[in-house]
Amino acid sequence: MRDVSGLVARFPRERTWLLPALEEVQRAEHWLSPEALEAVAAHLRVPRSEVWGVASHYPELRLSAPGRRLVRVCTGVACLAGGGRAILQAASCWPRAPSGSAPPPGRRRRTAR
Repeated sequence: MRDVSGLVARFPRERTWLLPALEEVQRAEHWLSPEALEAVAAHLRVPRSEVWGVASHYPELRLSAPGRRLVRVCTGVACLAGGGRAILQAASCWPRAPSGSAPPPGRRRRTAR
C-alpha cells in the first residue's frame, strides 16, 4: 500500500470533503485501510471516529481488502421479486465464506446489495 497523503492533499481541509476524499482513496487503493482512514482524518482535521462512522455507513466503501474477484448480488425489492434471493443462495455455495466476509487473499468476495 502506498502513502495516501498525496491523494488527500488536494482536498481542502474541511469536513465537507470527507466523503469525496474517502472515495478518492478507495478509487486508488481499492479499499480503505486503517492507515488510509487515519491519513484522511489527519488531513481534514476530522475526528477518527467520524471518519470511521462515514466509511462504515456507506456500503460502497470497503473496509477490508477485496479479493481477486468480487461477486455482487442485488437484494433490493425489485431484484428479490426477480429471483435475487435464489441467485444469492446459489452464489453462497461457491466460496465457503459468509456474505460480506473477507476471503483469503486472492480469493473471491461476495456481497449482497
